[in-house]
Amino acid sequence: MIPTGEKLLSYTEKILQLLEDATKAAMDTGTPSGTLKLGSSHTAAAVYVPNILADYHKTYPLVDLSLITGHSNDLVQQVLHFELDGAFVNSPVVHPDIVEEIVFHEVLVLATAKTESNKSCINHKPILMNSAGCQYRSQIEDWLHAEGIMTPRMMEFNTMDAIIGGVIANLGFSLIPKSNVQKLEEAGLVNTFPVPSPYCSVNTGFVRHKEALLTSTLVEFISLLGEHSKLIFPPN
Repeated sequence: MIPTGEKLLSYTEKILQLLEDATKAAMDTGTPSGTLKLGSSHTAAAVYVPNILADYHKTYPLVDLSLITGHSNDLVQQVLHFELDGAFVNSPVVHPDIVEEIVFHEVLVLATAKTESNKSCINHKPILMNSAGCQYRSQIEDWLHAEGIMTPRMMEFNTMDAIIGGVIANLGFSLIPKSNVQKLEEAGLVNTFPVPSPYCSVNTGFVRHKEALLTSTLVEFISLLGEHSKLIFPPN
């Protein structure tokens, strides 16, 4: 698209969003209602987002919640184009039109099949990972490069569940948030090993468009996020 067309499209999106915000503002009685369109990375959707949505729906049953999952970069673009009210994505997000409300901290571990007794599998097993653009992928590649493994074998999967299934089946190994595999390790299905800094952690933030209307529906959701953040990752 030519620059003039891109500028016109941007103005059109903002005008349409202003009209939608005007409608929301007129209907906002102070009690959350209407629709809240959210996005989430696959990892966040598998771990703590369901509990957050359940608590919110219990408190505000008049709100119709919708959730889509995808890669963080795609979700941020949907927030920027006002297609989502907010999204849980890899943090930090640096963009002048994005506001990041809450950050959750995840510890990453090396996950292997139960039959693996140490980290040596990284030298001969393939990496199971999401497609390009996933933050975990870049971190595991950087870690392996630091270990001297410059051209690791890779197998790509679309979902975290598929990756974990491959790990359990001893197809390969992966770098996975500890919260995703803790119960599986306790059940004797996988082994996990610590990963050295700076490759051992990742943050997830909730982002929204800075020009989007802060309705009571969204304000109360953000408030609930703060409470869940304290429960999931209590201060030291």
